[in-house]
This record gives sequence, structure tokens and C-alpha cells, in this order.
Amino acid sequence: MIAATTRYGVWLAGFSDACDRLVHGGVVDEDARARHRRFIGAALAGSFASAGLIAFAFAGALPVAMLMAALCTVLALGWMTVLAATLSGETRIPEIAALAFCSAVIAASVAGSGGAASPLMLLALAPVVEAFGVARSRRSLLAGAVAGFCVLPLQALFGAFILPGNVMSGVSALDWMAPALYALMAWPRLGALLQRESKSVDAVSLQAVATAAGAVVLRLSPSGEVIEAAESEANAIGIEFQPGESLLRHVHVADRVACISALAGLGQGEGRRNVPARLRVGAGAGAKERFAPCSLEITAAEDGELLAVLRDETRVATLEAMLDEASEKAERGELAKSRFLGAVSHELRTPLNAIIGFSDMMLHGMAGVLADERQSEYVGLIKASGEHLLSVVNSILDVSRIEAGAYGIRPEPFPVKDALDLTRSMMAHLAEVKGVALTMRVRPDIGEINGDRRAVQQMIINLLSNAIKFTPAGGSVELEAVRYGSRISFSVADTGIGISQNDLCRIGQPFVQASNDVTREFEGTGLGLSVVKGLVRLHDGEMTIESDPGEGTRVTITLPVAGPGQVEGTEGDAPGAKPAPKLLIDNGDRNEAFRKRA
Repeated sequence: MIAATTRYGVWLAGFSDACDRLVHGGVVDEDARARHRRFIGAALAGSFASAGLIAFAFAGALPVAMLMAALCTVLALGWMTVLAATLSGETRIPEIAALAFCSAVIAASVAGSGGAASPLMLLALAPVVEAFGVARSRRSLLAGAVAGFCVLPLQALFGAFILPGNVMSGVSALDWMAPALYALMAWPRLGALLQRESKSVDAVSLQAVATAAGAVVLRLSPSGEVIEAAESEANAIGIEFQPGESLLRHVHVADRVACISALAGLGQGEGRRNVPARLRVGAGAGAKERFAPCSLEITAAEDGELLAVLRDETRVATLEAMLDEASEKAERGELAKSRFLGAVSHELRTPLNAIIGFSDMMLHGMAGVLADERQSEYVGLIKASGEHLLSVVNSILDVSRIEAGAYGIRPEPFPVKDALDLTRSMMAHLAEVKGVALTMRVRPDIGEINGDRRAVQQMIINLLSNAIKFTPAGGSVELEAVRYGSRISFSVADTGIGISQNDLCRIGQPFVQASNDVTREFEGTGLGLSVVKGLVRLHDGEMTIESDPGEGTRVTITLPVAGPGQVEGTEGDAPGAKPAPKLLIDNGDRNEAFRKRA
């Protein structure tokens, strides 16, 4: 039943569009165009119905030639009313002519089928239904009633003076066919008109829905024409929806395709569609026209109609625009900061290299022997401070280039164990001075990895440096490398001070360190893990941190063996390789995660 109703609505919508093309181009107002469209449709359909009625009433009473002439005359007169409305852009006179023509045809048919006692006399109600269906006003209802009342004297006139020899005697059972067919065809429109008349009951329920939803609620036909409209005072968008007009009239041209697609989907059985669309508001006199972003949620009802909930999303769109603007400003600020740090760092490197170089020359007596031991001590402090500052500058440059996407890596195969042996030997002296035991566990057959060797070594050095720095004397730091199938995991674990849960999620951001009274005694800029995180991302790897205050920290980086940008498979997986470890807590970045042990 619903499918049949939907098909009928689609057919009716197509016929309505065809009639709309016959409306005069000077008729701009949508209400006037709707009235012209309804009149043209009623006149076209009425012409064929009138011709069929004449043929039914006089099929056995008139000669074939005269009957054909009568049929052509009826069709011509009906089409002339359509032509007059199309050419002039006015329907007042064509509507009066159409009512008179309708009354004359019905009166002639009644006279030809037996007079006032004929069942065709019921068709006298047709002018009332058609007039009100076209104009939808009390005046049109009165005019239709007058035209229907005129059928009675006109049929007597036709029977007595014009068609006295062509009047069929008696009433046939077939005479009930024409009124029955008209009632069957007019029932859907009559039902719609009756619903309009009982608007006081339906409007209350529709208005209650609109108030409860805080939005504009529309009842639509399957083709998208407005049947009823109700809006909430809390979300009135400033559009006056008139019954009979198309919803698409108010929709921006660029969004009409989406709305038509939604209507088509609902007609094919979908239950609900949500369409973002821009609607024209403020198009009245003295108001500036604009398009407001709205959300249109359309639901199919059981009777074939559609229920649309319309909400003004201007505030949401404004907030989104403000958010985008703020995000863009933040990005520009980050970019400006990175450029500033890069420029300052480049400017600092030249004098720092000079300071380090000349202080080294003075320590080795290349410019003459220093006279006092305190001078040698001071020059040594100058060199150590310069080297420390240069390392900070280099770290800042690395972070700036990584954030700007200008840090280039050159992947190449290299033995993992050789690289780790080199990093361990480089950090062994620092661990010995600090009194920390540095151990390494790597299988000899761990194989090679495709990556930037310098970057991988820098990641391990930074992790070892942090671990040694935050581990008290007597503690231990362990470097471990394990292959899990197509990935290799590097872990640096220490028995140091650990990291609190509040600081754990911030670790890895530039210039961020664990903030407590204990860690403030250690030097550093908080760039080490930031550089590691950036280099891990460039290698398409993952980084995890496990820590408890006072129990140490374990930092693990996992890199693909095939190298960055390569599809990982299982062809190169070692037999019996362990599956890659899963991360427990993800902080939103696909290349990094943090977790805390229970």
C-alpha cells in the first residue's frame, strides 16, 4: 500500500512539473505559480474527462461524425482555457470560463442520459471540488457551488430545446460508472482538502512536535511539497512555508541534489535521511536575503507522507568557523615559533663553534701556555658550557626541522647489533661517571633493519642519556632489542625516579619535563624525547612509555624492519617470532602511546 501511494505521488509530482512548465514566465510569486499550476493541471485533465463523459453520454444517440465533432470541440475549448492562462499569466477569466465549460458539459451529459434522475447528476459536485482544489479559498468554494447549481437548469434547457431528439430514455446501470470513476480519482485530493479543513486538530499536534523538538517541523508529500508547517519559537529560522510549494524552492542550488537524492531514497523504502543544506531566509520585503546552514532530518511516515525536522545550524557553523580560525592561528603561531627557533639556532651555532674551537686551542697551548691553573680551569668551563649550549641548539634545530617536515632521512639496511654496540660504547663513559651500571641484551642473529642509521642511533643515545641522567648512583640502565616478526623493538629501562601519571601524558612534547621537586635538580631542556618521538614518526614506528614514580621507567620504540613507507608482511618473519606487543592506552597519535602499570 505504501509503495502504491509512493508511486502515485511520484507520478503526480511528474505531472505537476509538466504543468509548471506551462505557467507564464512572468508569474514569479510561488503562491501564484502554484495556483496557475493547479489550474492548468485541472483544465488539462478535465478536458479529457469531459470528452470521455460526452462520449459515454451520447455514444448511442449521436451519429459518429457529430460525436467526433463534439469531442473535438470539448477538447479544443478545454485547451483554450489552458492556452489563455499560459499566454496572459492571468487565471481569473480562464477559471470562470473553465467553470462555465464544466457546468455545460455536465449538464449536456445529464440531459443526454435521462435528465435530472440520471446518476450523472452527482457530477454537479465536480465544479465545487475542482474550484476549491485550484484556488483554495472561500470565494472559489462559492463560485464552484454556483456552477454546480447551474447544472440543474442547464440540463433542463439542453433536454427541452437543444438536444430533444438525442435524449436517451430511462436510466441505465452503466450511468453510475462515470460518478464512481470521478469519485475514485478525486478521493485523494478530497482527502487532502479535508485534512486542510481539519487543520485545527492536526496543527496542534504538529505544533506540539515542533515545540518539543525545538525546531521547524514540516509535513511533506513524497515529491517534497509542503503540506503543513509548524515552528518552535526557540528555533524559528525566518522562512514562511506555504502549503503546496516545494521545499526545494528554499534550498540553495548546490544542495538541491542532496535533497532530491534523500527524497528518492525515502521513496525507495529508506526510513530516515539526514541532509545538511543551506536554506534561503530573510527574502521578504526590506530584508536582506541570505542562506542559513540547516540540518534537515526527513522521516518516512506510514501513509506515504514525509516528516521533516529542520534546525538552524548557524550557531554551530559559526563556532566551527571560529574553531577553524583559532586552529589556523595556532598553526601559524607554531610555524612562526619553529622558524624563530631555527633562525636563532642557526645564528648561535657560528659563535658557539668559534668559542669551542678557540677555548680548545687555549687548553692545548696552541696560542701560548696559560700562566695560571685557574685560567685553564676557566677555559675548560667555557668549552664545556659551549659544548652543552651547542647540543641544546642542535636539539632545537632537530625539533624545528621535524615539526616543519624538513628533516630528511635516508633509509638503508644496516646491522642492528653494530649500531647498538656503538651507542653503548658512546654512553659507557657517562654511565661510569654517574655510577650507573649499563647493560645490553641483543641476540646475535637479530639481523638488519632498513632505516636511517644516524637517526636510529640518535634515538637510542637520547633514551640512554635520559635514563642515565634520571637514575641515581648505584642504579642500572638496560638496553634491549627484540625482533617481533616484521618489527624490531628497542627498549631502554632504568631504575630511576620514574614519572607520575599526571606528567606521563605530557612527556614527549618540546621543552616538557616531569615537574616535581626531585627532577628539578637535573639539567635538561626536555627536547630529548621530543626528538625521539619525531624520528619515530618519520620511521612509521611507535613509541610507548611505562613508568611508576620511584620504580623506574621503560621507553620502547618499535620500528618496521622493511623501513618507513613499506607495506609490512610476513615473508621476512623469523620462524617462531613473537607477535608484536599491543599498546594499552592511546593518547590520540597513531605513532605514539603511553601506558602506566597498575
